[in-house]
Amino acid sequence: MEDASSAVLKHLGELKRPYLTAMEKKLLSVIEKEYGIIDEIPRNFQSTKD
Repeated sequence: MEDASSAVLKHLGELKRPYLTAMEKKLLSVIEKEYGIIDEIPRNFQSTKD
């Protein structure tokens, strides 16, 4: 992993708040896509089947 990606992840892990800002979410998404670790099904996925 590149130093820049590692630094972003380190920073996000040190945040004292329980949420990410829109920009932080975008940065995390780019890193996840680059390294192939995107969840196929989002964690907040809800089935619409009855």
